[in-house]
Amino acid sequence: MILGIDHVGIAVGDATAAVDLLADLVDRPGTEIEEVGGQAVRVAFVPANWPTVGARLEVLSPTDPSGAVARFLERRGEGLHHVCFLVDNLEAEVARLAPRFALVDAAPRRGHGGRVVFLHPKAVHGVMVELLERDEPPVEDPHHPHARPPAESSHGRRGGEGEADLARARDLIERARGGDRRALARALSAVEAGGAPGCAVVAAAAGIRAATASVVGITGAPGSGKSTLVGALARAWRAADPDGPVAILAVDPSSPVSGGALLGDRIRMESIAGDPGTYVRSVAGRGAGDGLADAVGDMLSVLRVAGFGTILLETVGTGQDAFAVESLVDVTVVVHAPGLGDAIQGLKAGLVDLADVIVVNKADLDGAAALASALKFGRGDDPACLVLETVATTGAGVSDVRGKIMEALGRPHDLGARARRAIARAAVAMTRARVAEALRLDDPTGGAVAGVVAGRLSPADAACAILYASGARGVSGQDAPAGPGARDGGGRGR
Repeated sequence: MILGIDHVGIAVGDATAAVDLLADLVDRPGTEIEEVGGQAVRVAFVPANWPTVGARLEVLSPTDPSGAVARFLERRGEGLHHVCFLVDNLEAEVARLAPRFALVDAAPRRGHGGRVVFLHPKAVHGVMVELLERDEPPVEDPHHPHARPPAESSHGRRGGEGEADLARARDLIERARGGDRRALARALSAVEAGGAPGCAVVAAAAGIRAATASVVGITGAPGSGKSTLVGALARAWRAADPDGPVAILAVDPSSPVSGGALLGDRIRMESIAGDPGTYVRSVAGRGAGDGLADAVGDMLSVLRVAGFGTILLETVGTGQDAFAVESLVDVTVVVHAPGLGDAIQGLKAGLVDLADVIVVNKADLDGAAALASALKFGRGDDPACLVLETVATTGAGVSDVRGKIMEALGRPHDLGARARRAIARAAVAMTRARVAEALRLDDPTGGAVAGVVAGRLSPADAACAILYASGARGVSGQDAPAGPGARDGGGRGR
């Protein structure tokens, strides 16, 4: 199966001049020019790395007047030399094409980090076609939310920008550590937006040994009063430790239509708005779908470095199986409220099983006692996880919740299991970003979406092709399926 165009080869007389010109054209540096032994050619790629999906340009110039590229230039002059298509199974493609297209190579040769075969240009309207099956997908993942800027090159353009980004990021972090809230806000905004500036802020924060911070996750169904409870908890923390700054990171849902978010959590935290020791930051969920946002983990790292000893992380209103918050926090608080379901909800497995503290908020409403009783029964009266009742609007019961959180912080936790969940979540976020970008750039007439609509591809086959083409493989390390019908159930065939 042909997955897409890997690169387009251009034959030129002067590789250095061509690379300079094309680098200016795409405003990105190329790779260093290298001589390919045995093929009498010098090659370079422009750009060195795309920030989004896209084929690169391969510049070829001859080193021997009797070589193939030199003969090409003599006959046809500078211009298009070949088009390289990425395939998932070279043998299968050769077998499919051999009856109609003449092959330049009797057997695959090594090239571009894999195996290649050339089709004769006489069979393809004068254009040489190269088929490439990579040994491994590219190591650099340009779709990571904080992809590294390309390395320094002879042009110095992108590398210089990366150094400047890192210098600005270090300045922001140092100012944030000194109490500059504007610098902290700018650093968090860069991380949330992603790209090279966000990557630089994350790198700058990672180079600083931060004091230990306690991260408390507050999650639960919409309407359970999480934001009001978070504000009340922040007041309780500040009252107990006036010298200890508290940060609140509140995730708000994003519209699947417009992509916008209200960021209204802080509206319910007016009582702490004038406290200089409390910092509130809202962040849009951006479709993460797990109650958080993809950048939350890195934003927590920045808040730790900025000197906050306690960080309260409020999730989007979540369902029973939204477990992601548990991978990023030290203690998980699950908030319930009467009127959001019957007593059976307290008996269902799910998020409540991961709770370190369970809170029945709005305890002044009818049904609160029955809900608390059902939740206690659902946890089997676990002494390590008490069910507490609060009225966050008045502060009733909030100090007890803080006390139980402090007890939970003192208990041992399986840090390895938490790290595995955090890694898995990061992998999902990276994959989601890659797929979203690939679908955005998908050919509306002949791409993956059109293939699924026309019935030529199953959604699973199309997804595998997109992931492979953008540098991903299955967990087993196998390649994408060879074509429609190649996947059967959970397996993958060729």
